[in-house]
Amino acid sequence: MVGSRGHKDARHHLSGRLKEVGCQRFIGDSFELPYRSGSQDFCNLAGRIHGKK
Repeated sequence: MVGSRGHKDARHHLSGRLKEVGCQRFIGDSFELPYRSGSQDFCNLAGRIHGKK
């Protein structure tokens, strides 16, 4: 559930895996893109993987 300890642990784990596989942060210094809907806070994870020429 969003906001739970398990959610926080999963977000941390997935951010680490994105870094491990060579994904670059989409913007800023984090993969996290927080947003609010109604009274609930959410967070998407976003990254970039450059293609080959």
